[in-house]
Amino acid sequence: MPEKDPNGYSLLAYALFILVALWGGVVTYVMNLRKTDSAFIIRDCLIQAFISGFVGVLTSLLCWHLQAPIPLAGFLAGMSGYMGSRALSVFENRASKILGETK
Repeated sequence: MPEKDPNGYSLLAYALFILVALWGGVVTYVMNLRKTDSAFIIRDCLIQAFISGFVGVLTSLLCWHLQAPIPLAGFLAGMSGYMGSRALSVFENRASKILGETK
């Protein structure tokens, strides 16, 4: 039986991170609907959730690399899921600075 690494995240933790990120995308979509009095369109909701899930996975990987505690990683995955494409812009700007690229 392999040793359990206290700093490693289990597959269940990653699944929960992704679920929280997806839920953050749905929350963002519903909040935008309430602001604009628009109709609910399942396709748009799924697109928002898909983007949020992707950002949640990226955030989870970043937290794993930084050895963040699991509750913090879950919180950050949910917040980045809620932020959606705005979080992607933050990650892109930060990565550009690290790589020395200019716009």
